[in-house]
Amino acid sequence: QAAHNYVNHPRGVTVGDHRLHLSSIYDWFLADFGGNRDGIMHHLKTYAEPTLVQQLEMFSGRFVYDYDWKLNEAP
Repeated sequence: QAAHNYVNHPRGVTVGDHRLHLSSIYDWFLADFGGNRDGIMHHLKTYAEPTLVQQLEMFSGRFVYDYDWKLNEAP
């Protein structure tokens, strides 16, 4: 359930113009997601809602990993 919630939330995955914005967790722990782009896509499609699966099926752009480093400065 947690993986489903995360993949379907903008913090986890956002499909944009020729870019798939992913949490940096997918970059930092790449080995846990198959070790490559195909492994990440398999993971995402496994937990994604049908609309997101359709977007992922059509996606052919690049992966961009996002992390808000300001979170480390939070009191």
